[in-house]
Amino acid sequence: MAGCQAVGKTKLLTRYKYGSYCDASNITLIDHFPIKKIVQGRECVFDYYDTAGQEKYMSMVQLYLRNTHACIFVYDVTIQSTLDRLDEFIRIVAETSPEAVKIILGNKADLEDKCSQESLQKHRVKGIKCLKASAKSGLHVEELFTEL
Repeated sequence: MAGCQAVGKTKLLTRYKYGSYCDASNITLIDHFPIKKIVQGRECVFDYYDTAGQEKYMSMVQLYLRNTHACIFVYDVTIQSTLDRLDEFIRIVAETSPEAVKIILGNKADLEDKCSQESLQKHRVKGIKCLKASAKSGLHVEELFTEL
């Protein structure tokens, strides 16, 4: 998962893995969430990496985005700049893992959406799926990870 600081990347993974939500938060550098799931009758382990959103950690984040099979790019639906900044994360994955599945996720869907639909449209044209979810309410979180 990649995106700006405080968009809810850790909250989404916590909601998915544990089915719970906590308002408390800490700054994440890199966190690893191995999650076991049954897929087509077989047990599989999915490794999710929650990357730092602060710009000063971008070089470290790039290492985790290289050779990825899939990436969820997360933005906060109440802050347009978090959507705009996804371009840099998407560029890194496109250059280092062109075959990776890419999903743009607007988190905090339980709040009023203040982001431009035109900004999302430019990504849809490139074949990137755009979804919305809420880590707080759990809205569409399970579906997001099933989509991968």
